[in-house]
Amino acid sequence: MNKIFLHNIIKNVIVLIILFFTWKPLYSFLILIDDVSAGSVLVAVSILALVACFGSYTFTYEKTEKNQYWCILSHLTTGLLALSVGWSLQMTAVLVENLVGPFGFFRFMLVIIYVSLVMYDFWDLNRIENRGFLE
Repeated sequence: MNKIFLHNIIKNVIVLIILFFTWKPLYSFLILIDDVSAGSVLVAVSILALVACFGSYTFTYEKTEKNQYWCILSHLTTGLLALSVGWSLQMTAVLVENLVGPFGFFRFMLVIIYVSLVMYDFWDLNRIENRGFLE
């Protein structure tokens, strides 16, 4: 396994651990928001999610130089974007539950969005490896 793929796995595991440990405090805070405010917060969170998704899907490892500094910076960038998307999706799940009640299918869709983001990250790495970019 290439070193950059191993780093990518470690990055995504760290992001998942952070998302796991911040879920309960985030939920506890957001569930207390009244319905009127929840709608407004949901709009703001949706904008943040859109910006983070845009950043994640427009970033490419292809433009990263072949040195350790740029690889670390690339992983940090994609990790922070994945964390932002994850938090936005978590907040969206709580706010929608607050507004309409439990909605399992909606949560499932949010998980699919996050999984596709991670898969895109690995696909982008695979794409540059197939072009001979990685050693």
